[in-house]
Amino acid sequence: MPAFRLRSTLTSGNRMSQQGLYMTGANCHINGFAQHNGEYVDVFHDLAYIKNHWSKYFEIVAILPGYIYTHDLVVMRKTVR
Repeated sequence: MPAFRLRSTLTSGNRMSQQGLYMTGANCHINGFAQHNGEYVDVFHDLAYIKNHWSKYFEIVAILPGYIYTHDLVVMRKTVR
């Protein structure tokens, strides 16, 4: 696990376990690449949160840990309502 991800997880452990997600703050890595006015933030989601909340709208096909550098990839399919 990358150091910044581990540090964020350790300092936000209680919030992560209670809410299932944790926002670390503004994502400055996209400055100069996208016009965002501070709207983009880094968010960590607990796998249980994804399964419990996102599955209301999508079928969770696969979760691929570390698929894109430090990012997990969640493959979903829209459910028919």
